[in-house]
Amino acid sequence: MLQIQKQIIINDRDLDTRAVIIENGKLEEVYFEREFNTQLVANVYQGQVENVLPGMQAAFIDVGLEQNVFLHANDILPVHPGKNSIQEVLRSGEEVMLQISKAPVDDKGPKGTCKLDLTGRSLVLMKYPQHIGVSRSISGQERGRLRKLANQIAPEDKGMIVRTAAKGKSKEELLTELKTLEQKWDEIHQSAQEAKAPQLVYQGASLLNRLVVDKLSKEVEKIEIDTEAGHQELLDLVDSLAPQLKDKVQYYSQPQPIFNHYQLEEELDKLQQRKIELDCGGNIVIDPTEALTAIDVNTAANVGSASSKETFAQTNFEAAREVVRQLKLRDIGGIIIIDFVDMKGSKEQQQILSVLEKELAQDKTKTNLVGASELGLVQLTRKRDRKTLGQKLWQKCAYCQGTGKMLSMETLVVNFFRRLREEFWQQDVEAAIIKVNPKLLMKLIELGSAELNNLEEELEMDLYVLKDEQMFLEDIDIAHIGSEQEIESYIPVRVGRQLTLKLEETAAGLVTSVDDYMVKVTGEVSKNQSSAKVQITELGPSYAVSEIL
Repeated sequence: MLQIQKQIIINDRDLDTRAVIIENGKLEEVYFEREFNTQLVANVYQGQVENVLPGMQAAFIDVGLEQNVFLHANDILPVHPGKNSIQEVLRSGEEVMLQISKAPVDDKGPKGTCKLDLTGRSLVLMKYPQHIGVSRSISGQERGRLRKLANQIAPEDKGMIVRTAAKGKSKEELLTELKTLEQKWDEIHQSAQEAKAPQLVYQGASLLNRLVVDKLSKEVEKIEIDTEAGHQELLDLVDSLAPQLKDKVQYYSQPQPIFNHYQLEEELDKLQQRKIELDCGGNIVIDPTEALTAIDVNTAANVGSASSKETFAQTNFEAAREVVRQLKLRDIGGIIIIDFVDMKGSKEQQQILSVLEKELAQDKTKTNLVGASELGLVQLTRKRDRKTLGQKLWQKCAYCQGTGKMLSMETLVVNFFRRLREEFWQQDVEAAIIKVNPKLLMKLIELGSAELNNLEEELEMDLYVLKDEQMFLEDIDIAHIGSEQEIESYIPVRVGRQLTLKLEETAAGLVTSVDDYMVKVTGEVSKNQSSAKVQITELGPSYAVSEIL
């Protein structure tokens, strides 16, 4: 059996954490977590019942988020034996503790459950009495052994699932982890009792924590991260959860960005494209819609060297494997329809379905391969409990009134830092002028001022960001590079200069501009004051600081 070479590579800079899993040199999994986008799934809240809808057998719970949490009867009645309807257990105004099970997607709010669970490396502790499960990836005598151990150690008032990482572990090792989970469980319930709804009582695990718990194993060659703080956090996590794997944790200290070093940026860019080229010369085109995701398979440049039947088969087999890979990478869920090439015969259909079935068996997300329709279209469903990769990275385009897509402002901010690091990491320059769209500059001031200062220190150069009304949001213009003296000649203000400025309240405070260079105003102003005389006290990368005289 071919041994899989697996690596976990983590980019922990520029306001987000990105992690990829590479298997045999090929990108197989992608994960994102951003400082300004709170992780919701697995969070536990003490919420207040906003309203109960008997006709839907559901309730909406206020937990302090932008949208109320949808709670269906199926997600609360199992923990209330003897109750048959949601109105028997919930009333408007009451408090209830719940866990987020599904993140908000598009216009749909988050979904919650009262069937709480806590995930450890080897066990999942559940508020589901006497329910014992064992990972389907464990089979044979080991499956029986672990099920027997689980029945022996499971608390009477809770259920438990034995995860793949439990394979080969002793009763004592499982008991140690179980005690840790039970202690955390008690702490959550204690916090909920003391909380006043709506309030967060337990924050779900960070991306680094989830990688160690869910992905790190003896089969992983290394887990490598590019910041010292992240490296130390990984070491601490592995030391606590899997000390035998501590030697797999590595720190990437090279000046070249880690994803560029491993040639991952280009691979990630491809995930934003509709068309994916196949090695055989064919391609697949992915089109998400409101109701389903349509995937079209084309022979394209694959003209073949034998019969058309063999060409079609070659394209279809490669496309089947690539489709499943793309579903995982892009986190596509819901109904998926695939139009393979010339799939009319039952023999050809069965061959393709067998390939799909084999590939889908490796997908951790629940899937259901329905089969082929009379038109030869393959139908399958994939569980959707969070935003797709595209929904995380893109927002509706303001230029085309929603008919196309553009990168979100947060993504543009992250890309801004990434572009500068790629541009200057090996250049020996003292300073530079960078021009961007005014909206992007304001978002930089709001989200990334401190990070810009850090980038200046890292690159050992001065950066000045000016606005340009004519630029598109996505554009970044490195307008001038030179010595400090040369670059300062382009800055329209100097420390000590006094001037009268029009005041404008923004998300980043009182900010205005002088000849495309932003100026932040500090000091007290009256409620209706529209302008003020100020003195420049400091020049920064994204704005100057001024003080009201």
